[in-house]
Amino acid sequence: FKFRKKNSSPVIVTTEVHPGPFHPVGSSNLPYQIHHHLHGQGFLPLILHGVAGHELNLPSKREVKKYLSTLKMNPIETSSETSSKPLIRKLGRATAIGINFSNVAFLITTLAPHGMEDLPTEVRDKILSKGNDLGFKRVMVIDAHNSEGYRPSKEDYNDIIEASISVLKEIRSLSQTNFRIGYSHSHDVDFVFDNDIGPGGIGVIALEVGGEKFMLIGVDGNNLKKELRNLIITRYNKSFNLEICTSDSHVTAGKAMDIKGYYAVGELTSSKKLLEALDLLKDNAFNNLDSASLEVVTIKSKVKIMGKMFFAEISNSLDQFSKIAKRGGISLFFLFFLLLCVVTLL
Repeated sequence: FKFRKKNSSPVIVTTEVHPGPFHPVGSSNLPYQIHHHLHGQGFLPLILHGVAGHELNLPSKREVKKYLSTLKMNPIETSSETSSKPLIRKLGRATAIGINFSNVAFLITTLAPHGMEDLPTEVRDKILSKGNDLGFKRVMVIDAHNSEGYRPSKEDYNDIIEASISVLKEIRSLSQTNFRIGYSHSHDVDFVFDNDIGPGGIGVIALEVGGEKFMLIGVDGNNLKKELRNLIITRYNKSFNLEICTSDSHVTAGKAMDIKGYYAVGELTSSKKLLEALDLLKDNAFNNLDSASLEVVTIKSKVKIMGKMFFAEISNSLDQFSKIAKRGGISLFFLFFLLLCVVTLL
C-alpha cells in the first residue's frame, strides 16, 4: 500500500514470504532487508507480518537477494483518493480492524491478549475469498503477531475468520472521505533499543479521516511480551484507536538461552523506554499529517522456499544424530549442524 503525500511516500508492505528460520540463516532478517531496500528507493516503509508460516522461509542469502530485486513499486494495480473510518470488531478472543480505501481493504487480525502465532494460510484464503465475493478489489490481511501465549486453537482461527468477514461487510458500506497520513520512524530519532527489537526499529503511520484518528505501530521484532499490547493501547486509546504489530523478524531467534529461543519485544527493552519512544514517534507522525492518496502494488516473485518437507527432514536427521551424540558422537552432531548452517547461508 503506497501512500502519496506532497513530499513523501509512506508504504505498508506485507509479504507471503516468512522471516526465518534463525539468524543469520535464510530470510531471518527479511523485514529489515525489505525496509532498507525500499528506503534506498526513497520510500518510508512499514513492514508488517502477512499470513505465512515457516514453510515459506527463503533458504539462502542468494534467494533473499533475488527476492529483494523484484521489489519495484510499479505498476499500479488500483488507487484511491478516499477512505472509510477504521472499524473494530471482536468475536470470542479475536479482534479485527478494517479500513476501506474505495473497495480496497486493509485488515489487521489479532488474538491479543491471548497467544498469537503464525496464522495458517487457510485463514487468509477464506478471508480473501469472502472479500472477493463482497466486491473488494484487494484485501491486505495482516497477522499482528503481537501477543505471547499458548498456540491458537481451531476455534480461535474460526473467530478470526468470522470477525474479519464481519468487518469487511460493514466497511463495504461505510461513507468515504478524503484522508491524511503521517509517518515517523525510530531511525530518525535518538533511540537505541535492546536486542529484542531488530535493526528495522519502530515505525508509526498516523491516519486521520473524517476527524477521527488512528495510529498503526510496526515493530521489527518477534511477537510482544504478554500484556505489552494492552499497556500500549491503554496509554493512547482515550485519544484515538490504535494497533501495534510485529514483523515477526527472526533476527533474535537462536540467541535467547531459553526454551522459546528468541526475545519477544519487551523482554529486554523496558516498557518505560518503549513508551518514551512511542510518545515521540506518535507526536512526530501526527504533526506531519498531510493529504494523501493510496496506490496498491502487487509484486510476484519467483524464489525457492524451504517447504514443509525441509523441516520434516531436519527433524528426522536431528533425531538420528542425537542418538549418535548419546553414544559419544558429539562432534558428528555439531558437524552436521554446522554443515546445515553453511549450506543455508550460501
